[in-house]
Amino acid sequence: MTLVVTGLSEAIQFNRRISNKASYEQMMTDIMNDTLSLMLRRAPVATGRLRDNIYWLKLADGTYKIYVAVPYAYYMEYGFQGFNVGTIKNPIYKKSGYHPFMRSSIWEMNDIFPWYLNKNVFK
Repeated sequence: MTLVVTGLSEAIQFNRRISNKASYEQMMTDIMNDTLSLMLRRAPVATGRLRDNIYWLKLADGTYKIYVAVPYAYYMEYGFQGFNVGTIKNPIYKKSGYHPFMRSSIWEMNDIFPWYLNKNVFK
């Protein structure tokens, strides 16, 4: 699973109150680190493999990507829907719970995004 953050540099270019590009880059680094920290705290833990494989990279100016590089990350985030654990003659479907560690972290960061802008970019 991946999350791509794009378009922020273009949006900020139109605003005249930006102090400099370095403060924008620092803000984005802070946002990505804080988002990653929230995800790591909220990710379910059995073996630690999921937490060990969550990281972010800067792909280009204004483009950042969060990676969750395990094949079962989708199922941890959204749950299983109708996972068959029975037999053909006795079908038993198990619906597993979900742990929205990615979405909840992104939603929380979205709520405090204006604080980052005021602290780092608009001075």
